[in-house]
Amino acid sequence: MAFASASFLEKLRHGYRGFPSSSKAAGSSTGFLDALVELPGASRPQRCFQRTAVAVSQLKGRISEPVNAKDCIRFLACEEDERLFSALTYYNDEALRRRVATDWIEVISAIEQEVPERPGDESLSAALQADLEDWSNWCTEVGEVYIYFAFLDMKGDRGLLMQVVKHLQMLLDVPSISSLIANLQKTRRWAQATWRMMAQQENAELLGRQHVQMLQQWLLVAKENAAAELPEHGLKQSWETCFSGLQKVPWHDFVDSLQEQFLKGFCPKDLLQPLRRRLIKDGDHVTRQHWELLLDAYSDSISDILDALLEEALEQLPWAVYRVGPSDWRGISSSALSRGDAQPSSSRGARRSAKSESSRRGPLCCARAARSKVQLGLSDGAARAENSHGKGVKELEEGSHTPEDPRVHLHPVEAGQKIHWDAYVDELCRAEMRWWTVDDSDRMEEDQLRLAALRAVNSELVITRKALLLRVASGEMAKNRPIVEFGGEPQQLPAVLVSPNEITMSPTVTKFGRGSKRKMMLPDMFMNEPIASRSHFSISFDVKSERYQVADAGSKWGTFLKVQPAGTKLSCGDWIRIGNAEMVVRFCGSTCKSKRHFRGGPSLQMRFMNSFSGLGSLNQLSLVPDEEEPEDLPVQGLLSRTRAWSSSAVDKMCHHPGLQSEKTRINPLAHTGPAPLPWAPLELDFVSGPCMGQRISVTEKVCTIGRADSCTIQISDPMLANVSRTHCMIRNDGHSTKIMDNNSTNGTWKRLSCVLEPSQPQELRDGACLLAGVHEFRVEEAEMSRDWIPSVAGRTLQLAART
Repeated sequence: MAFASASFLEKLRHGYRGFPSSSKAAGSSTGFLDALVELPGASRPQRCFQRTAVAVSQLKGRISEPVNAKDCIRFLACEEDERLFSALTYYNDEALRRRVATDWIEVISAIEQEVPERPGDESLSAALQADLEDWSNWCTEVGEVYIYFAFLDMKGDRGLLMQVVKHLQMLLDVPSISSLIANLQKTRRWAQATWRMMAQQENAELLGRQHVQMLQQWLLVAKENAAAELPEHGLKQSWETCFSGLQKVPWHDFVDSLQEQFLKGFCPKDLLQPLRRRLIKDGDHVTRQHWELLLDAYSDSISDILDALLEEALEQLPWAVYRVGPSDWRGISSSALSRGDAQPSSSRGARRSAKSESSRRGPLCCARAARSKVQLGLSDGAARAENSHGKGVKELEEGSHTPEDPRVHLHPVEAGQKIHWDAYVDELCRAEMRWWTVDDSDRMEEDQLRLAALRAVNSELVITRKALLLRVASGEMAKNRPIVEFGGEPQQLPAVLVSPNEITMSPTVTKFGRGSKRKMMLPDMFMNEPIASRSHFSISFDVKSERYQVADAGSKWGTFLKVQPAGTKLSCGDWIRIGNAEMVVRFCGSTCKSKRHFRGGPSLQMRFMNSFSGLGSLNQLSLVPDEEEPEDLPVQGLLSRTRAWSSSAVDKMCHHPGLQSEKTRINPLAHTGPAPLPWAPLELDFVSGPCMGQRISVTEKVCTIGRADSCTIQISDPMLANVSRTHCMIRNDGHSTKIMDNNSTNGTWKRLSCVLEPSQPQELRDGACLLAGVHEFRVEEAEMSRDWIPSVAGRTLQLAART
């Protein structure tokens, strides 16, 4: 018995427009009732029609002729990897929703007309209305979570992305992350629509409501993890567990330890900002004292700290979504968003004005400073002072060749293939996972849409084409690294790319180190050498100045910047490396603004005393230190306590031309008090190398350092000839003291900070050289020919798939 007219059967055969077709479903000939009854229990979206299936099953035996109506319910019986597309289509197409409801009502009405109800039968119409409402709610929930997922991809929040990925997987009832990725890769159309929505700052209330819910859900899980991982000896002991021997650590290292020890995952970015305000008072470092004070304020309770952070984050909620929130929802409270009182609004927010890409972006620019060997030039006064020692710098340079330091060339390393810079950038873009499609077409249009959305969203990602290439001159990091070339400039050294968005854990920060057993405290770039610290140094991108900066993380063996021939100013506490000799500037003559004046004044006081052996005898010079050095020096344990002074330095001071002039010559018979020097002396303390333990005072305006006998300070190691004949020079111009490299073979290096003390970020320029462990990097600035914005959601999905 046929239960429908010919026009209705025709409608069933063609199915519903707008839903994906399934080859498996199209080839089947299952009856309408059989298909509907088999659906419930198979998956979450199909279980929405449980009531209708039960009601229809009661009528199945009274219908003799099944109808081939599989197309009618194709959106329910779709393949596993098409569920997300079906839900998004239903959620975004209002006309389709009306057609689906109308067609379903016609199907049920036809069945009810042909098969009269019996006592006890459930009403098909009532069951269908309830099921359609459940289906619509499910599609709405999937659509809103999908929009929020795309928003977090732009925001760069990995902590909440991991949570949303699990929520999407549960909603779609897919068994694995691979199945979820397959669903997402068919949503290109809706991803583009979401980027346009974010670029116009629409649906701010929807995003705010989702953000509050996800933050609250994350907090519940985080509290459970924190309670389970509470150390036996209290929270304060956690500092010593991760940062043994350190009193101050960089902010990103502290965050990684917090996530590893207590949260067991990434922390939402909006909670890190109030935590940073509580812990950092100056600079970019967290001190042990401030961490312990915070624990004392909240009675050593991580849960109470997280509650306080969330409360402060919710107060700043409007600014957590868009950079400039729409005026029509700034008055909505976070409590209203969490209750769901605020309804999604389609009103369009203010657009962010931006210059066109053609005017904002210049041609590919890669500034490279000339690295020609230029002999160190001296002023007339400096040359006269230098000639007083018998030989000039150029004359001293003649002689035996200085070999390269063998310590930084331990193992042969095989570099990768040569590649042009533009091709290298294109490969980076193609290799990045695109969760919204598997098709590589229309990439340029999509990049523009993503850039527009990124400018509107309050994101951790950075819009810049500036990058750094670290040419690896030594060390195993060069292995299999590409040799990136620019037009007309052949290169031999492999390169490591540093970009603000090329991150593993911390935003805009690329960390270098030996690594750790803790999975949340791994560096971005591994240094496989024993003298590398677990967190050795980092390169960050400063958004305000648009410059890259380098900072030591408190490593034991240090990170060094090469001193250029032009020189760099010396300050109290500076640590200099010359070959295998290292020295610390204990006093620079009070010409610097550093607070590390290891001595209160000039390091020496000269007293000329009358000798009783005869009036014509040579004056005796006694050296009296000002005061005892403080006990809390950051280099305590390394700096020598020896009070021995170099005899050559004493002799040179006695014959200094400044002390022999008419104005400064002292009559030993008429004067027994202290005689001031023409300028404040520089005091150097050698902490390693052949001069270890010596403390030398430099009184000349020009002081040469090298292995030659004629140098003011001679450094000679017969076992390791890595010091040039005239390696470097220290020059005083009356206002400050500078150290200048003399184009030495192995370079003169300045350490970024003392032992176990993190340094402040220092700007990196093109042509600079870094030395960390056995790795030597030569910095080269570059600009990408296109915007490269890695997908944080894509990386999160890949990480979830691996785990």
